[in-house]
Amino acid sequence: MKTVYTLKKGRRVIALLLLLFFFFSIAGTAYAESEKQLSVLAIWQDKNIVASLELTPEQVKEIQEADEEARKKRTDLWAKLEAIDQKLYRILAADVINERAVKILTRTKAGVREKMILQMAEERLIVGRILQPEQKEKLEQVQKDLEG
Repeated sequence: MKTVYTLKKGRRVIALLLLLFFFFSIAGTAYAESEKQLSVLAIWQDKNIVASLELTPEQVKEIQEADEEARKKRTDLWAKLEAIDQKLYRILAADVINERAVKILTRTKAGVREKMILQMAEERLIVGRILQPEQKEKLEQVQKDLEG
């Protein structure tokens, strides 16, 4: 039975790089998990931000509805990432690593991450369409204050 350590030197290097990639991928996913709920659409949940921006009840309702729809999309994307990570883990833990499968899954994961980035951009655009110019300025200041 072959193990990663008995593979040729070049394959060991590839295996090590893939394991490192997988480790940082998990670390990045764990970090991003904690950031999930920080969608700009979640502003409707914070009464202080709602008051500070002087949002109308109609704006709050519109943002809330958009947030609920976006949350479903984000949840689906996170589930896809988790499934890909589990498949990668199983492949990388195997005695013989299927390099083609790793490459395919890595490309798939990159595609899902791209969709997540596009989703975040779409959420910002939605808020931009709902808020008035002065509210956008206030929101920018609130976000700067929250960041530090």
